[in-house]
Amino acid sequence: MSLPNFDQINLAEQPLVAGYYTLGMIRRYRPDIELIHLDQWQSTTNYDWLDQRISSALENKRIVCICAWEEEVAWPPNDDMFATVNKYQHDPVYWVTQFVTGTCNTNFKLKIVEIQWWLLNDCLMYHHFRQIAVPTKKYKENYLCMLGRYEPHKYELGKQLYQHGLGQSGMITVAYPHNYPRDHSNFSQPCAVKLYPKLNHHLGKTRANTKIGNVWASGNVENFVALANEFADIPLIINPDTTCNIIQMSEKLIWPMLLGKLFLLYGNNGIMRAVQRFYDIDISRWANLEFDDIVGWTPDHQHQRLITMIEKNRSLIQDCRDIYHELKPELENASHTVIKNFYSFFTDQLSKVQ
Repeated sequence: MSLPNFDQINLAEQPLVAGYYTLGMIRRYRPDIELIHLDQWQSTTNYDWLDQRISSALENKRIVCICAWEEEVAWPPNDDMFATVNKYQHDPVYWVTQFVTGTCNTNFKLKIVEIQWWLLNDCLMYHHFRQIAVPTKKYKENYLCMLGRYEPHKYELGKQLYQHGLGQSGMITVAYPHNYPRDHSNFSQPCAVKLYPKLNHHLGKTRANTKIGNVWASGNVENFVALANEFADIPLIINPDTTCNIIQMSEKLIWPMLLGKLFLLYGNNGIMRAVQRFYDIDISRWANLEFDDIVGWTPDHQHQRLITMIEKNRSLIQDCRDIYHELKPELENASHTVIKNFYSFFTDQLSKVQ
């Protein structure tokens, strides 16, 4: 049974698994696959249950796909878990990674396939609810930089924008000011949008959270719609990723595309190339991407990437309205096609599971 074409997807008719339409679609359209998904991780110390689930599925002639939050069970290396799954390296057992291809934990011996199932889930939900977004305010700022919860690299991003004389060109916000060093108030302000005001799901912001009509929205998607309403006039988004380590694509990397904005993303090297795979506009048409090629995870590498990003893109950060208006029709079109591209990647990668 093949997955539907993108234009034929009706989320109201798709099942949810663990709060995700994408996992539900795998279960519905690939009944040959036994999904061992994140809700089923009963223990992070004893993996007898996982061993039994895999062996039972194989006895029933099923293909096994293991979907989990890798930062919880594979980083740092979990020897017991690896010992459990690696003995199935010659069987049709797949570790489904959401890290960018080639950066998954090398301790795995079994087959690995990149399937961005939770990001696609947000994309499909936003595609359904996009028409709700109605611009309501006017902003003169050139950029929005939302630092979210405190991480050293996020604080450093806001501080360097300020120290480079670019604080007044845009709006820098923090979600939880009390967690930041006190001097953040020199360059930041509270966000005008209250993030996750209706977060109901006890397992987080990425799953079905609020049912609107016959379709569920995640907490992320509710945020996307609110941001589209509030900041419709701001042309550029400068987003820090969750970490500066391995690239696990997150909502922070995709919502600027979904909202039709210009963007600069600060995190690990290659972060801009990672999103370019799904994007129909060459990002180098507006951004200098030298910073994306600075390889390394040390604080020095992170600092060099950040300074290079700011210095090489100073004019963009100061005033990008002309290029934004020039590219706006393409940006709006790409905000739709990026979802279709994510779906094509999803179906292509899933076809490799045999």
